[in-house]
Amino acid sequence: MTDNGAPKVNYAPGLEHLMVPIDSIKPHPRNAKLHDIDEISGSIEDFSFADVVVVQKSSGYVIAGHGRLLSLQNLGASEVPALFVDLNDEDAGRFRLRHNASHDAGGYDKALLASVLQEYRDSERGLEATGYTDVALDDLLEDLTRAELDAESAGLGPGGDAEEEDLSMVWGVIISTTDEEQQVALLERFQAEGLNCRAVMSA
Repeated sequence: MTDNGAPKVNYAPGLEHLMVPIDSIKPHPRNAKLHDIDEISGSIEDFSFADVVVVQKSSGYVIAGHGRLLSLQNLGASEVPALFVDLNDEDAGRFRLRHNASHDAGGYDKALLASVLQEYRDSERGLEATGYTDVALDDLLEDLTRAELDAESAGLGPGGDAEEEDLSMVWGVIISTTDEEQQVALLERFQAEGLNCRAVMSA
């Protein structure tokens, strides 16, 4: 904690020569990107600040790193590592928009993400400081299981390609059970009735 009671911000080594007073730069008033300041602030507290804020040299407006700047302000920091670039107003605006758009354009390999998160959940610290919760991981696993069942019901292979040229419409039902005993009982009952079904378990 600092003298004024604010959390002490730790900065990664190597950023010292980039430090400027935090009040010397300012968020751009036309930046439309929204940020989860509490989440970013929590990450800084857990792992230190290991990034820079990109600033237009002529105006002092932030081009990239609004969330980082606002989070440092939220934590009561007095300095921020800044990289100043010499861009005119139009190019700075285009840079700002492109930077935000590039973050929105990406996605996730959901199966890989689930695998990584499961490894962390099984560790001593669980999902602490990952930005994910057990509920979020369970929802992700459920979505993956449902997508796998839908693909198999439609006659699609792992890559989503049709295994046969002539596909007929298939209707399926997903039933959640409370335990393995109930799952086995229902499976045996449905198979005895001539239904095509199989057991699936998600962690």
